[in-house]
Amino acid sequence: MSPYRLLNIISTNKLQQEINSDQSVSMIYQMVSSDENSTIHNLMDIDSNTIRILVFPIDLNNSTLENIEDTVDAMQLDTSVTGVQYLMKDLNDSISLMQLQSILLAFAVVFVMLIITLKSLKIAFYSLIPILVTVLSLYGFLGISQIPLNITTVIIFSITIGVGIDYAVHFSSVYKTYLSETHDNNLAIKEAYGHSSRPIIANALGISLGLTALMFSPLTIHFNVSILMWVSMIVSVVLTLTLLPFIFKKRGH
Repeated sequence: MSPYRLLNIISTNKLQQEINSDQSVSMIYQMVSSDENSTIHNLMDIDSNTIRILVFPIDLNNSTLENIEDTVDAMQLDTSVTGVQYLMKDLNDSISLMQLQSILLAFAVVFVMLIITLKSLKIAFYSLIPILVTVLSLYGFLGISQIPLNITTVIIFSITIGVGIDYAVHFSSVYKTYLSETHDNNLAIKEAYGHSSRPIIANALGISLGLTALMFSPLTIHFNVSILMWVSMIVSVVLTLTLLPFIFKKRGH
C-alpha cells in the first residue's frame, strides 16, 4: 500500500476516474490532506520529502523478510525497511549468539561450583556430561518439532541447566559420600542409585506435571514451555540415572 495507490483509490471513488496526471495527484492530495486525521499523513511527509510504503508479505518467514530487504537495497535509493517483524527478526538473530555465550558462562560457573562442592575435578567434569547432552537433545527436539528458537526457549534452556545440574549434583554427591565410606566403586554406585533415584524422579515428575497445566493455555508459547520442560526433565533424569552410573563404573576400572 503506497501513498499513490491510496490517492488513486480515493480518486476512483470520488471522481470516478483513476489518476492520470501530476495535476490530478496534487488535487487529490490537497483534498485529502486538508483533514488532519487522514491516513495520508501517516504515509507522506511533504516537509521531509518522505513517503512510507506498507508491505503485506505472503508470510513472515526470515527468507521472505530478507527477500524484501534485498529488493529494497537493489533499488539503491535512500530507503530503509522497518517494522515490528524486522525488530523481532533482529532480536531473534542475536539470540543464538547470546544463548551460546550464556550457556558457556553457565557451564563455567557451574563447573567451578561443582569443584568447590564435590572437591573432585573428575567427578565435577563427569557431572556436567548429562546436562550437556540434555542441552544438545533440546536443540535437536526444537529442530524436529519446528519450535522456533526465541526468548522463551532461551529461558527454558537456562532453567534446564539449573534443574539438570541439580540432579547430577544430587547423584554425584551421594556417590562420592558412599565411595569415601566404602572405598568400593560398584557398591558406591549401587547405594547412590538406590538413595537418589526416587527423589530425582519424583522431583522431575512434580515439576513436569505442574507445568502440564500450560498445555491447556490458548497461547502457543505456554504450550511450548510445557513440552520443552517435559523433554528436558525426561532426558536429564534418564541421563543422570543411566549415563552417570556408567561413567562412574568405567572410572573405577
